[in-house]
Amino acid sequence: MSIADSYQGLRATYRAMQRLDGLTPQRRGQQFNEWLADLLRACGLEAKASQRSAGEIDVVFSIGDVRYIVEAKWTKTKADTGQLAKLQKRVRQRLSGTYGVFVSMAGYTDEALKDLIHGDRLELLLLDQEHIEALLSEEISPQQLLSDLRDAAAFTGQPYTKMTDLRSAGGSGASLSADRMSPRVHPISNAERDSAGTWDPHQSSRGNPTGQYVAFSGYQAIYWALVGILVLLAAITTVLAIGDQGFGRIFAVVAVVFEVVLIMGFWRLAMHPIRLEVGRMGIQAFFPQDTAWMPWDRIDRVDVVRVNGNLAVVAWSEYAKLYPTTGEAGQGPHYVPTFDAVAICPLGPLRARRHEIVRALQSYGQNRC
Repeated sequence: MSIADSYQGLRATYRAMQRLDGLTPQRRGQQFNEWLADLLRACGLEAKASQRSAGEIDVVFSIGDVRYIVEAKWTKTKADTGQLAKLQKRVRQRLSGTYGVFVSMAGYTDEALKDLIHGDRLELLLLDQEHIEALLSEEISPQQLLSDLRDAAAFTGQPYTKMTDLRSAGGSGASLSADRMSPRVHPISNAERDSAGTWDPHQSSRGNPTGQYVAFSGYQAIYWALVGILVLLAAITTVLAIGDQGFGRIFAVVAVVFEVVLIMGFWRLAMHPIRLEVGRMGIQAFFPQDTAWMPWDRIDRVDVVRVNGNLAVVAWSEYAKLYPTTGEAGQGPHYVPTFDAVAICPLGPLRARRHEIVRALQSYGQNRC
């Protein structure tokens, strides 16, 4: 059978499924899985339907070295959070680098999209009826469609990009050309890569160009509030020390000394709060007495993982051992022998959630996160 005949048969079957000709909604769902696999095979991909493993998978296929598992729904109702979560779980049961593709002919609820965006790392690509019909009409190949959707997800943090938006952006990758990117996302030139050759791991000057980074700052207002409270307590304790005699005075003096030490510590944090910047050229963390600077070309992989029970931005690099094994007050950049990586910055002192930092790392990290 020729490719033209294959597409003609696929279109006829699609129209029959739309009309529910001799089909119950349940039977149409089963046939839809087989039909999707046939469509992908017509496009030159090796695809299999109805794969039973750790959680039943509707369709599986590969493009190059990238594996995709598909969950397909053709119902009157939009896909909800629970359905997306099930596919997300199945993706995480596979090897790293496997993507989930959810096909919902009715689209997705607003709540499901919000939950997915505000969750952890994006591992799903979402398709709807427009995407499927674009494939069926041979407007775009599955290889190009998924490439465009992956680019959109990587650079914007959005797992769901409508076909109309892909068309308006130019399609076929044009949506991510240098002049169409978000102002925060720019390709790195060879000259800029060469400039990283004089790399200082503790560079104090800003490593990313102005306006081309995302910044996450510490709780400066809270530190100032703590300084104010401690100053008041120190003043009260001093008055008590002056008016007291004997052992009470000694205790008050010790308390004042302790409060002054705390005031100095929080004053330093308030004056120089911890700050993390993820940008075009690399990752930089500023601490009261130290700085960490890791250009992208020195990083093999980066992620947010737990170090000694606390979440931190961790970078795997052959240069990780250039950092000390203990950080400033346990917060500064330091080498982690168990990971053979460098903990650049803890998340605890930052006014940011894990998914916000992960999204920035994915946007700028060029597939390193």
